[in-house]
Amino acid sequence: MNTRTESRHVLTPLEEEESLPLVCYERSLYHFLRRNEAFAGFYWLYADRHYHMHYMAGENEALQFDGDGLTRLLPQLETVEQIPAQDLFPRLRDRLESGWQARSMLLTKRPDGSQYTTSSLIEAVADDGFIVTKTNEHIHETMTYVSVDDLFARFKFMADGSAVVGFLKINPGLRAELTSRTGAALFMYIMKDLYGYELRDRVLYMSGRPVGLEESACRQLYDSVRDDPGALFGIQSDKGLQLRLNKHIGNKLQPLWRTWEACLLPDPEIASCIPEEVSSALRNAGSDCHAAHSELQKRFILLARRQTQRTVDGYIAALDALATSHDRWTDAADRCFTAILHECTGA
Repeated sequence: MNTRTESRHVLTPLEEEESLPLVCYERSLYHFLRRNEAFAGFYWLYADRHYHMHYMAGENEALQFDGDGLTRLLPQLETVEQIPAQDLFPRLRDRLESGWQARSMLLTKRPDGSQYTTSSLIEAVADDGFIVTKTNEHIHETMTYVSVDDLFARFKFMADGSAVVGFLKINPGLRAELTSRTGAALFMYIMKDLYGYELRDRVLYMSGRPVGLEESACRQLYDSVRDDPGALFGIQSDKGLQLRLNKHIGNKLQPLWRTWEACLLPDPEIASCIPEEVSSALRNAGSDCHAAHSELQKRFILLARRQTQRTVDGYIAALDALATSHDRWTDAADRCFTAILHECTGA
């Protein structure tokens, strides 16, 4: 097999639909996990994230996740190492030839020729180079050949000359546990056994600590924009602000909605655990979220093109509507989540 050419793969429509909304470092994880039959669906791993979204003031990614199950599971899937430049490729070759894959922040070209740093998956050794996957709105081909020199030039090295690389592998025991289950049994294994959730007297706990819906991260983001509307007038020259107010909002919210509407509710066993009025509430809230997000994107485009009081006010109003819709969705997702645990455990 000529790994330079025969390993290439173009994303299917479903893979595009699933992967494009993800932030870059989770898209590389998606590409790793979707090749492993152990996971019935990548988005099942997101089923608890509505409990763990936090607002981060001053960050381009204003909406972030902390304490969720996938974040807690990741150390079982990934070993992160800081590797000196002279040891980078011997270490990569050794790990990849031993069945691992790797991901790191690499330079990638935009269509206009500029470059940005983004998470990419290094999948295999190929002849005198490597097989690398990076997809986005413009790149839909996976498993492409990259020479050693090209790959070395794309690495982001730290001040001490080292690069941070995450090595990914699913252990056989975890693979066996996941492949032996489907439907509600798989959901319960992920949420109870891997993530540590339990229901006691209708109260949700994670690893012995109560879990509930905290202050709305979306509402906090809205409040920060509403309280400083003048910042929006400088959006054309502020790439970070552009990401904060558009792309990174979709990166964090769309996968949550997709988890339930496209992956969990369509599963017959999962659906049978949820009262119809509860699942209907989630679907209706999800429709409102998609509509509100589309309106936000339109308002963002108008604001980015021309900064006037009208475009600023329009964007802020759209963000308010999205926060309101997502808060209703979060409440419905909580009711669905706890309904499944109650039905499966009787707690």
